[in-house]
Amino acid sequence: MNTFKAFVCAALWSAAPLVALAQGGPSASALPDPANAQAAVPAPLYQSPLDDYRVIIEDTVSPDKNWRSANEAVGNDGGMSGMDMSGAAGKPQQGGKP
Repeated sequence: MNTFKAFVCAALWSAAPLVALAQGGPSASALPDPANAQAAVPAPLYQSPLDDYRVIIEDTVSPDKNWRSANEAVGNDGGMSGMDMSGAAGKPQQGGKP
């Protein structure tokens, strides 16, 4: 039990400086009083998240022409002509287990 008392005593003494630091010092009193409506405060600073935005690719063609050319490219490939919808895959099976 004597070892336990020594451990508790050492723990309390080692925590004492932390308590003293938590009390604040001269810098804590330099802050303006939050209850004072006339206290001087710094101006709010706003930085837009888009200030550093850079366009990755500069398009030389308008978006509607890009869209039309993409649709034409897909249409020229035949679209869904490679899909077979006439076989057994399109018909429900009768009987048997689900």
